[in-house]
Amino acid sequence: MPFANYARWKLFNTIYPPLTAGQEQLLLPLCTGEKRVLWMCGRQVGKTELLARLVVDLVLDGKQILWVAPTHDLAQIGYERTAQRFSQFLQLYNSTYRKFARYKNSAPYHIKWRYTGGQCKWLTAKNYRQLQGYTLDWVVIDESASIDDLQHILDSYLIPTISVKMGGILLASTPRGYGDFAKLAETDEYAVVHLTTLDGGLVSQQFLDEQRERYRKRGAEHLFQQEFLGVVIRTAGKYFTREPIVSDTQPQWTTTTRCVIGVDWGYTSPFACVRVITDGQKYYVDEMVYETKLTPEQQAERLSTLAKPYRNTTIVIDPSTPDSAIKTYKLYGIAPKPAQNDRIGGWQLIRDLLEHDRLWVSPKCHYLLDEWSQAEYNIKRTDDLIAENDHALDALRYAIAECYQRYTEPQPITYHTLLQHQPRRYQSPVLPRKYR
Repeated sequence: MPFANYARWKLFNTIYPPLTAGQEQLLLPLCTGEKRVLWMCGRQVGKTELLARLVVDLVLDGKQILWVAPTHDLAQIGYERTAQRFSQFLQLYNSTYRKFARYKNSAPYHIKWRYTGGQCKWLTAKNYRQLQGYTLDWVVIDESASIDDLQHILDSYLIPTISVKMGGILLASTPRGYGDFAKLAETDEYAVVHLTTLDGGLVSQQFLDEQRERYRKRGAEHLFQQEFLGVVIRTAGKYFTREPIVSDTQPQWTTTTRCVIGVDWGYTSPFACVRVITDGQKYYVDEMVYETKLTPEQQAERLSTLAKPYRNTTIVIDPSTPDSAIKTYKLYGIAPKPAQNDRIGGWQLIRDLLEHDRLWVSPKCHYLLDEWSQAEYNIKRTDDLIAENDHALDALRYAIAECYQRYTEPQPITYHTLLQHQPRRYQSPVLPRKYR
């Protein structure tokens, strides 16, 4: 049973940062002998720190542990924290004993304590086959909700590895929609501990209130509930709870503007083009195309019409656009640029524009406004929307990702700022007397 050695537990509390009441609540099922434990937590409650201490305690007892993470970066973070805590504890030992410690600082990471034979190895869940063939005492799965096939990995690979020693499994994660992790939390198989960010004791109420207001401005209240309150989003809802500014007239520009056209290619599905005018601070969608069954020649004509009123227009197209269509565009003098296809990052850029009232849309773009009002988030991945009727939104995302600039607070006009912006007079250099 973890943390059964009381003397070692007292040493942990002496050399490591003290635990909060919420963190002690997470450790309670482990200390009472539970073999199936699930931590459903908000952000910044200290999950990685507690997992590192658990691994140190088990390795010192001679146990075999496997730490599974969704990505290599998360596995590296877990290894570095555990190696740090293990090294700190070994400083209490004589140098004769410290030589029994072994570290592997490259993938696959592992820590060995040769005095008792205990070790922990860090692997990712991307390659299922590497998870089989072990005989383990404990399996720790960090950020379990981010693993798509969690139930399949548990049943086919991880549970067999603990069957010989009747070992335990610990799932720790912030929720990620209604996936396998959330479904396991509803069963009686696991002892579930739910902890919000505030209950974790490391984040203040003031910070959470500020973040709640910020998420509200960005139209992402459901993400606040998921990330900070640890709530599982079980039903779909509106992806954007805030609307852009709808206006017939362009906003007042502060500098020269540029034009970017985002294109979501389609034939049976709509061919959507969105024209965005921006000065780097405000973004105005003034025209769009939304038609089906257009030939590449007709699509090129629509693009030429949109680009004609503005000089140096940048056209970014869907990365899945066929090569034959791109060749036709080039015959019409259009040199498109492949768009960035980061869906989650693109939606976050749009949310940033909403937060500071920087996105304007003409009422003529009613297809875009209709998709905006109908967009719903995916309950299996709440940071993305359901990709069914999002053609105009994808075109907008491509355009915004191309021309986005971070928001800067307007500077007050003072005598000092006026001096900074005034043109400097040219002063001829003063030549030495012998050159005059």
